[in-house]
Amino acid sequence: MTPAPAPEPARYLRPARILLLIAACALGLAFIARNKGGPWTNDILAYWSYARVMWNGGNPYDYNHVVALQAEYGLPTTSYTPLHYPPWALPLILPFGLLEFSTSQVAWLLFQVGLVVFCSQRIWHLYGGSPQHKWLAWFISFTFMPTFSSLALTGQITPLMLLGATMFLHWVDRPSRGWLAGAFTILLAIKPQAFYLFFIVLLFWVITKHRWNTLVGLGVGVLSGSLAAMLIQPSIFSQYLEAVVSHPPAGGATPTIGYFARLLFAPQAFALQWIGPALGVTWLLFYWARCRKAWDWRRHLPVVLCVSAITSFYTFTYDHIVLLIPAIALLLLAFRSHQRTAGLALAAAYILTNLAYFILHLRLDDSWFLWFPVAILALYLAARRLTPQPGPVLAPEANP
Repeated sequence: MTPAPAPEPARYLRPARILLLIAACALGLAFIARNKGGPWTNDILAYWSYARVMWNGGNPYDYNHVVALQAEYGLPTTSYTPLHYPPWALPLILPFGLLEFSTSQVAWLLFQVGLVVFCSQRIWHLYGGSPQHKWLAWFISFTFMPTFSSLALTGQITPLMLLGATMFLHWVDRPSRGWLAGAFTILLAIKPQAFYLFFIVLLFWVITKHRWNTLVGLGVGVLSGSLAAMLIQPSIFSQYLEAVVSHPPAGGATPTIGYFARLLFAPQAFALQWIGPALGVTWLLFYWARCRKAWDWRRHLPVVLCVSAITSFYTFTYDHIVLLIPAIALLLLAFRSHQRTAGLALAAAYILTNLAYFILHLRLDDSWFLWFPVAILALYLAARRLTPQPGPVLAPEANP
């Protein structure tokens, strides 16, 4: 009798080792990015402070409340970031305010790294990537420069937005689970201005396809998050409205069309920030009219995300981590193209785009990076031309 073949442990251990290496690299990057001899001063300090202020019954949108709490705990008060997140987003950071700050730092980083690992694997699967090569999805994700900005430099909340877009794609093609797709979009609503075109086209799609359960899921998500915040701080909505009116989110050097319009014509003309969204909505009306009959979220969402980032009212480079969806999609399209030379050229262009991002970000502020979502969009559209037919990349996954 022929003995059964021995198991191949390396096949299963290799991805685990890669995952551990990625986590170790992320931790190392975070420690490198911190201030010498002191605690991290990236956005986790702000998130922890907002959450702790809420648990203490204070106003997280109030500068004085936040800075007083940071001073009480001996933390830096010079890195205050105004809070502009809507109330339904705050319950996502509240649990981290229950921990001591040092513990919260590590927990937040591990949580964010886990989100990126999970999302990259899901995106890889949704766009037809081979399960045996899912480690490539992890590699792409952690060499995607907005991931670096989000995790190591800022400790931003944006990986949760990536989770929202990813899980929307996961559930949206299953009509009976449309409410789950809608519920996850609340994560994109953490910063609704960053990918605002998604919400507009989602409304068009719901009305056209009569997928009302998706809209119900979004409404329930927003309501649940809002009620959870109000249980901790009953006045949270009035505090939020006061903060937005008194300190509108338009003061920074942002990679937006509106910022450059103000820079060129009138720095104090706040209304110029709306030039980008006006262009974006106009484009979306034509795009929806042309594509609505054959609308495929896997095919069209990457385009909507990129154009949203380009025309946003207010956004930063770390928000571009959500563009990991078109990044992985375009590389998969390039890899499976029958035009091998063109596919390799696209992959090389993608690598050069990330390299340019890294080098320039060492010297330039965020406002110089309006070109990045433009480049990702151009590469994605070029990759689609190489593989124009839906094929296995754009087909819904077979497993429930």
